[in-house]
Amino acid sequence: MDKVVAYQGVKGAYSYIVAGKLFPGAKLVGCATFRDVFEMVKSKKADKAAVPIENSIVGSVAEVAELLLEYRLPVLAETSLAIEHQLLVLPGAKDINEIKFVHSHPKALEQCEAFLKEHLWMTAIAEFDTAGSAELVAKKHDPTHAAIASREAGELWGLKSLLGTIQSNLRNYTKFGII
Repeated sequence: MDKVVAYQGVKGAYSYIVAGKLFPGAKLVGCATFRDVFEMVKSKKADKAAVPIENSIVGSVAEVAELLLEYRLPVLAETSLAIEHQLLVLPGAKDINEIKFVHSHPKALEQCEAFLKEHLWMTAIAEFDTAGSAELVAKKHDPTHAAIASREAGELWGLKSLLGTIQSNLRNYTKFGII
């Protein structure tokens, strides 16, 4: 039987990227919440899970820290991933001035604060996941909406990166734990 590895979010999420790199060939299962991820491991529906523990810019992921204590699951390994947030748009979009709404996870929006301050006409909209934001923009098919997520998420959801890396600090890393 194939190994099952859980992560929070949808295909293209940073946890998905980590899980895919560490467990090639495993069945990757996205979950809506971190609690769902922990439940998958506790109930043995997943062999392991990849969860973000700490980001170099915004600090620890408090919800994951609390769940580690609550579920008493050991962190078996740790790895770091460079976070490179992209402004993802529909393939035909060319003019940044047309973008009115930017969707992403609250921590990603926080990590791109300088970009958002430079583009005050854009309204930031918090979503549950960076890659989920890319999926939403792809399905919305409205050129006034963009997502902040990984380049991989853009590729998976048929979006393109308009500007390259846009986070405020280019030394942006997240430490992930394998539970």
